[in-house]
Amino acid sequence: MQEGLELAATTNAMDWAACNGHMELLKWLHNHHDRGCTFRAMDWAANHGRLEVVQWLHVNRTEGCSAGAIDNAASGGHVHVVEWLLANRPEGCSVHAMDSAARHGRVDMLAYLHAHTSEGWSVMAMNEAAGYGHLSCVQWLHANKDHNAALLKEGENDLENDAAKAVVLEELFGGDDEYDEPFDETAFTSELPYIPDLEFIDEEHFDRAHLDHDVVEDKVMLGPLDIAASKGQLAVVQWLHGAGYPCTTYAMDSAVGNGHLECFKWLAAHRAEGCTTLGMDVAAENGYLEIVRYLHEHRAEGCTYDAMNHAARNGHLDVVAFLHAYRREGCTTAAIDGAAENGHLEVVQWLFRHREEGCTTEAMDKAASKGHLDVVRWLHFDAHQQCTTCAMDCAAENGHLEVVQFLHEQRSEGCTTEAMDTAAFQGHLEVVQWLHAHRTEGCTEHAIDGAAENGHLA
Repeated sequence: MQEGLELAATTNAMDWAACNGHMELLKWLHNHHDRGCTFRAMDWAANHGRLEVVQWLHVNRTEGCSAGAIDNAASGGHVHVVEWLLANRPEGCSVHAMDSAARHGRVDMLAYLHAHTSEGWSVMAMNEAAGYGHLSCVQWLHANKDHNAALLKEGENDLENDAAKAVVLEELFGGDDEYDEPFDETAFTSELPYIPDLEFIDEEHFDRAHLDHDVVEDKVMLGPLDIAASKGQLAVVQWLHGAGYPCTTYAMDSAVGNGHLECFKWLAAHRAEGCTTLGMDVAAENGYLEIVRYLHEHRAEGCTYDAMNHAARNGHLDVVAFLHAYRREGCTTAAIDGAAENGHLEVVQWLFRHREEGCTTEAMDKAASKGHLDVVRWLHFDAHQQCTTCAMDCAAENGHLEVVQFLHEQRSEGCTTEAMDTAAFQGHLEVVQWLHAHRTEGCTEHAIDGAAENGHLA
């Protein structure tokens, strides 16, 4: 870099340079900028096993690190970094060091931390190890449970366990799949490390798609056998069963709902908890026709109308047709509404031909919002369905000009000022211009405010 070059920088510059191991850039920023860094520089470097960076920051900077440095290094199996931090830094670690080591199958790290630290681990460790199929970690945690310092701390046990379970339930079986900001586990407890990118903890290597629609009953605390079953970790399920661990009906429900039929069959043969209608409901939702057929032929629990509703919403026409032919639970208007929203025209058409429930204005409104012009056209011309002003408003907001034009030409509901306001907010200039030229609703001051807020200057 050129000497004297004036560049604006924040503490993020050094933090990210350390995180990504750019030692020369880190030194240059240290020598030429006074903004410095934060404790995250060392935390993130430790997370990636960058001992040279950690040591340089220790010698040349004063920001230090947090307990997250060792916690993060443990998750990556960087024993050499953990060893150095324990010997040279005073921050120590938290229970999340061993929790994350178990999550990532680092049984060697579990043994090392157990021997050299006193924080122990939470119930999250066993649950995560079971869910990810790390049998060796499950066995180690079980063998050493009576020497777990965290669970021996009087007065702190119940609170920490409940918090850890809540985190596991939210992460494994619920919550949004999209984050507006980097994943920050400190929202759950102040001791958890801040990690700037999910790939740092290998989230990208685990398929969460089959967990998106899981349902967990309120106040039900799931144990490792439940979680292992939900992910089809049969070897772990068998071992936990042999070790005397309990489970709930969620074990069989989530196993079959997520497509793990062999795990379901094993549980049915060896456990007494059984399953509920949730099993077939979720299997149908996820499109597992053969599993739905198996449950229909071999189990008595049946399903609810959610089975057909959700199968339709997700476009699984073969499942919808099977449920219609062989089951009596039926569906509700949510079936067509959901199928229309997701653009599954063939499912919409089939349901209109074979079912009597019909749909609501949500069908055309949501189809328009998502830009499914073929569905909107069919609902209008062939099914003679209605919509509301939400159809054009939301189509405009999402930039679907052809849908806006169709609704303007073929429908009478019109729109509101929300159409131009939200189109401007989202930067859809072509839609704004078209609405201005062809509609009379206009906009409010929120149009310019929103456009300015998002930097849409054109």
